[in-house]
Amino acid sequence: MRKIFLGVTWVFLSLMIGCSGGGGGSAASGTFLYSADTGSNQLSIFAIGSGGALSAIASSPFGVGGSPIAVAVAPNKNFAYVTLSGSNSIQIYSVSSGGALTSSSTGSSSGLLPGALAIQPSGNFLFAANTGSANISVFSVNTSTGALTEIAGSPFPLQGNTASDIVVTPSGSFLYAAVPGQGAVFGYTISTSGALTQIPGALRSAGIGPTYLTVSPSEAFLYASDNFSSNVYGFSIQAGSGILFPVPNSPFGAAQGIGNNPAGLAVSSSNTYLYVANQNGGSISALTIDSAGGLTPITGSPFTSGSSPVYVIETSASVLYVSDHSANTISEFTVNTSTGALTALGGGTIATGTGPNWMALR
Repeated sequence: MRKIFLGVTWVFLSLMIGCSGGGGGSAASGTFLYSADTGSNQLSIFAIGSGGALSAIASSPFGVGGSPIAVAVAPNKNFAYVTLSGSNSIQIYSVSSGGALTSSSTGSSSGLLPGALAIQPSGNFLFAANTGSANISVFSVNTSTGALTEIAGSPFPLQGNTASDIVVTPSGSFLYAAVPGQGAVFGYTISTSGALTQIPGALRSAGIGPTYLTVSPSEAFLYASDNFSSNVYGFSIQAGSGILFPVPNSPFGAAQGIGNNPAGLAVSSSNTYLYVANQNGGSISALTIDSAGGLTPITGSPFTSGSSPVYVIETSASVLYVSDHSANTISEFTVNTSTGALTALGGGTIATGTGPNWMALR
């Protein structure tokens, strides 16, 4: 199954399709990793060793109930947020210095079947894509308590469409949504109050069914995987306006080393490489990003990664983690910063609960 059909997946939770914000994480530091295991209603929690190897902490797995889809950690690292599609809610957890979670409160979403989450880098606003009601809920965040308050005007409509993924840019100025029903990426400005306003000219075609999104740490480029057509679409982001423009030679497909049914994707902390999980190819495509945003496969790509990789997250320490929705594992790789090549780390994989999807770093 793929993200378009992730388990009872959650672009298709609305049909019953995840996505950092975003189909992956880029350039994030962390000492703990959290995996939303949808099929077993839990979070797997791992400590990240000095070399990047994962080990489960004593309180892992941590039961959350209600079909967890996405997990996001506040920038201050004190709180974690989990969308629970089974109860149309966002659960709030306090995070200890040892990575353990304690239930804090529940923020009810005004939409149905909340899925993808994205948090503004400042930590001031949390965004949730509601797959059952075709809109995006926006919450102000109390950075001291973690509490959520839905802002005026929320939820914001998606013109009758469902978002499979949402991502906020590093500046916190723009939000982009992958909208499979329109075969497009929608762009929005984020006001100082958190309100979303669609950017004129920022609705861009992205194949048959764009699934996951990622933005480069430099905020120069956005990439969208299309799980249906097995292509990756690249866009440059116009500074100041947020308008998207297709990069030269986009979309990128088999000729550039993209495998079957690309899902999660992440840009390296150096802005130099893009990593794409090929869900039905059991591999990770690794590509060099040129100055215009074009993609070229690196030597050795694609790299083997389980049976059904769906989500990719990279740390600033040049370690890549890949969740495998079918094998119920996370694969661990070191990244060669000179070439972009991946090398399996230690034992290569660690077990999770059933149906791991979204991941987040603390």
